[in-house]
Amino acid sequence: MRTFTASGSLAHDEPSLAFRIGARLASSGNGAQGGFVGDIDEVRLWNIGRTATEIASSRGAPIEPSAPGYASLVAYYRFDEGTGATTAPTAGELSGSLMGGGGGPKWTTADWP
Repeated sequence: MRTFTASGSLAHDEPSLAFRIGARLASSGNGAQGGFVGDIDEVRLWNIGRTATEIASSRGAPIEPSAPGYASLVAYYRFDEGTGATTAPTAGELSGSLMGGGGGPKWTTADWP
C-alpha cells in the first residue's frame, strides 16, 4: 500500500477540466493520461484533514452517516452500482462518469459487507 501526504485545494482555474480519480490530466490539458491499472473499490473525499488513526479506524468497511465527521465528506463513492458507466455519490452531490480500457468500467464485488 502506498500513502501520500498532501494539502491544498482541489479547485483549479479551468472549470471545463474534470476532476479525475485513477488518472491524471494529460500534459496537453485535454483528456486523461496514465490511467490507473487495478481496482478502485471506494473513494472518500473529505473537506477536513484526518489523522492516520481516524482513517485506519474506518478503513475496510463502508462508512455510515452516523460516523464521526460524516458531514465533512464532500463526496463518497462506494461504486456499488454493478453496471453502467456512471456513479452516484453516497454523500455529497458530485456524480461521476466511469471509464475504463476496453469499453468502460469492469465491475467486481467487494469482499466486505
